[in-house]
Amino acid sequence: QAITTQASFRRGQTARKANAHQEFQFVIMAFPRHGQPVANEVELSNLPGGRLDPVPLGQQQQQQQQQHNPASLVSALEEVQAIAAEWRAAGRTPRVHEIWHQTGGRSRLFMRGRCIKGPDEVDVKFNVCAWLGLILPNSFYFTVCLPSLWDASPLLPLATGVLFLCTVGLMLLTSYTDPGIIPRPALQLLVEGLDEEVRQAIGCGDVPIKVGCLEPDPSLMELLRPRGYEWCRFCRMLQPPRAKHCRDCDSCILRADHHCPFVNNCIGQRNYVYFFGFLVAAVLLGLAVLSGLSVWYAGLAEKGNQVDFPNSSTVFGVVCASVVMMAAALLLGVLGLCGCHATLICRGRTTAEALTGRIRGEGSTLLGFRGPSLIHGDRLVRLPDLV
Repeated sequence: QAITTQASFRRGQTARKANAHQEFQFVIMAFPRHGQPVANEVELSNLPGGRLDPVPLGQQQQQQQQQHNPASLVSALEEVQAIAAEWRAAGRTPRVHEIWHQTGGRSRLFMRGRCIKGPDEVDVKFNVCAWLGLILPNSFYFTVCLPSLWDASPLLPLATGVLFLCTVGLMLLTSYTDPGIIPRPALQLLVEGLDEEVRQAIGCGDVPIKVGCLEPDPSLMELLRPRGYEWCRFCRMLQPPRAKHCRDCDSCILRADHHCPFVNNCIGQRNYVYFFGFLVAAVLLGLAVLSGLSVWYAGLAEKGNQVDFPNSSTVFGVVCASVVMMAAALLLGVLGLCGCHATLICRGRTTAEALTGRIRGEGSTLLGFRGPSLIHGDRLVRLPDLV
């Protein structure tokens, strides 16, 4: 009996070791080796025999691209049917700003679509840095330097105040103005008359364009491509000359220049004039602030460096040096950017055209036609009948 018990114990111990070894192999195989693509969990559930074969790298990249581009998964008609089913179940007709997150990319609508801003999760750090760089030097100027400068002459402080308000106003206009977003096909089908507005805006009012196609019409593209038109494979629609798809905002922008993370918005046909005005105002504001700081420091030196400032003169010197260095660095950066865009304006080119070398149109970029916004956030949606 003792021999039988000992043999059973050994068999159980051997079985436990085998199970532990299998579990260890399963865990090890679940981790990718160096240089091996990560296996996809959805694909693993369909493998016969529980084999952990990784998804090929090309297929994995295609799946990731589809996840980042919802328009590539379903057609515009399917999106419309899904939205119609959702809101018919809710028992009311939505407005455009209520379905924008489903049909409008990553941009955000405010005030029922009257204000449009870029995605928050992409540019928040750059946008905060831009506001701090604008506010901190001016706060020191208006709190510490203003009394002495006002006693000498109120002209420079007044001019600096006006430039500061102009800079802030133009920056807000750049950030919250529709850059020229072209509505996607699903939204064109849901809003009555929007497809006709889009055709007029892209210069195809006399061309019959079928909205909602997954692939471009070869005969239509053969006709329009020599005129600078392209097919956007992300939005699945016709892209007019000088337009470009912004991957940050996930939208096609009319006469797109670039995506500016510091203002958290795309720069395009409808807000480029505000953007360039913001750069000019920021340069003038930087010159005014540095001039005021120089005049104030010169007057301070004549008085024997007597100033009411907390703690010690060492802290005061460090703060002054920090403000001057920050203002000078920002002025140099904005001045270079302003000069670059002034050159592009004189050449009639956008930033995208200058960087890529692809010229798909001609005309002025600063004084060109802005046109009305195609995003009618407060307009009611036309829900189709479900089939």
